Amino acid sequence: MSFLSSFGKVFGGVIFYFSLNILIFALVMTQFLKYDNVQPPFTSLIEKQMTENVTEEQLNSTYRFLVESCKNSTSGLISAPLIDSKNIIFNCSEVAQMKPSDIPKVTAKNYFDEEIYFKKYNCNFIQCLIGSGDFKDKALLFLNVRSYEFFNSLIIYCVIGIAISLIIIIISIRTWYGVSKNIGSNLLFTGVFFFILFFLREPIIQKLLDIPSSYQEAVKIVLGVFEYTANILLIVFIIGIVLTVAGFVGDHFTKKSERKEETKKEEKKEEKK
Repeated sequence: MSFLSSFGKVFGGVIFYFSLNILIFALVMTQFLKYDNVQPPFTSLIEKQMTENVTEEQLNSTYRFLVESCKNSTSGLISAPLIDSKNIIFNCSEVAQMKPSDIPKVTAKNYFDEEIYFKKYNCNFIQCLIGSGDFKDKALLFLNVRSYEFFNSLIIYCVIGIAISLIIIIISIRTWYGVSKNIGSNLLFTGVFFFILFFLREPIIQKLLDIPSSYQEAVKIVLGVFEYTANILLIVFIIGIVLTVAGFVGDHFTKKSERKEETKKEEKKEEKK
């Protein structure tokens, strides 16, 4: 029984630790990959690259082409090969409200939506990641909605893993203070990464700030994810301290109470003699 108890304590602790860490990673990735978070900086980045490589004359020519195409369109949708020879779809209602200077911004957003975030794949996230393809395609896969859906789906499995591990730990240890120490120590081992991030924060920020200004929008989102991760780890570390201290205090007073009971029993035995 003691072997099963010890095994359950270790096994439950391992499941809890890995489920917790994967949960934190999944939460960070889903926060990072939300459309409203990832679209503005990367659209801005694409727009700046377009603006640097296009002249005013080209913008005017493209604008006239879009307007004329809309006049002949029956569906209200048109396409034009504006980025990497890929056809970017435009809605004629948005073309009607555009000026030539708006073309880079609208094109960048449509390109990000069609060719990156909402691009359709014939495989799921893992299959696409381990399948054939160049590095650029696999890197862009992490900015796709499939990536968001994959990490979001991990959350429920991690929560189930944590719940199962807690049940195993409680059954194996049986005392509230023992459970508190076990869970608290696992939280501390996870939360300690906060201090690693804290010490790396300044050099990382300095390196990121040295990146050319055209990439600063993307840098902002990286820094946001960095801060978000650090805040989660700090909360985990604080909870870990509270549970660990509570466990040791509970253990101390329980053992102290048991010693008193033992002393009373010994005294009663002596009186009977």
